[in-house]
Amino acid sequence: FPRGCATERCPELFLAAAYEDGNTKIWTAETGECEKMLEGDHGAIMSVAFSPSGLLLLTGCMDGTASLWSIPSGRLEHTFQGHDGPVSSVACSPDGAWLATGSCDRTGNIWSAQSRERLGVLPSHTGTIWSITFSPDESMLATGSEAGVAKLWGEIFTEDARWRPLPCRRSDAPAAPRELTLRGHRGSVLAVAFDRSGALLATCSMDRTAKLWRVADGECLREFRGHRGSVCSLAFSPDGAQLVTGSIDGTARLWKVSNGDCESVMEGHASSLKVRSVGFSPGGTLLATGSDDGSVRMWSVASGECCGTLKGHSLPGGRRNAAVNSINFTAGPSYGPTEDG
Repeated sequence: FPRGCATERCPELFLAAAYEDGNTKIWTAETGECEKMLEGDHGAIMSVAFSPSGLLLLTGCMDGTASLWSIPSGRLEHTFQGHDGPVSSVACSPDGAWLATGSCDRTGNIWSAQSRERLGVLPSHTGTIWSITFSPDESMLATGSEAGVAKLWGEIFTEDARWRPLPCRRSDAPAAPRELTLRGHRGSVLAVAFDRSGALLATCSMDRTAKLWRVADGECLREFRGHRGSVCSLAFSPDGAQLVTGSIDGTARLWKVSNGDCESVMEGHASSLKVRSVGFSPGGTLLATGSDDGSVRMWSVASGECCGTLKGHSLPGGRRNAAVNSINFTAGPSYGPTEDG
């Protein structure tokens, strides 16, 4: 694993990779070494999200639960129960006080990270919530689901059966609609992401496209075309100038947000296996892609070249590698060994 891959010169740059066999690995970006292995018994891990501090990791599980892990100790801190189907997406709020889970049961749940209580629900989706995320100012949530629909939420349906503003919403935040539906995709919306300003939302779909929306009024501003299959994942660069997408066609593409131009195509994963997850490093110089071929590849944003591969592990019997379902970067503290050594 080339040391030159860690161009941000951050000795504490880590990446979490979630696998279909229920395990999650924490990798050191500089060395390509596995620092931690979180072994769960809740089935495949479908989504992962670090807390802002990097000390906690939230995972969404096939059995309908979400798990909160302490990374320094490697221990399971809490299991969230409340969905009737697999938890397909998880998110932590920018201040770390709130958690969100989206599920195949057509609902999203909002939780307190401190009390671990469910505070409310996002109802009325037409199908699986494939993606859920907080806006940077925490005034809204965005979800992507089936039937080509993405939604922006300014309120949740609380436990006392009332619609109320998001609990994380700051008093000085601008007004947000209870629910704004974004229509335009011709297939399930598989991922959603806000840019750093919160003024733009990107979505991607089984219709092979990604779209850029203005959050204020829900207008579609731009479409990104070029993938030869469903677009499974996307992420904005930290400065908001670029967008990366991953596809079932086995490639990732880097786009210029301002005009929709494709700046580079990243090829290297097995062509018949999808790139399920993509992400920028906190400094924006590296990209990571996770694939059904079982590997995580690291790419230089400047050159578009692969500069390292994190190899996973085989499923029992060695018939094939465990697919990577989700990845997430953090520039958190150095974890060191577990208390058990």
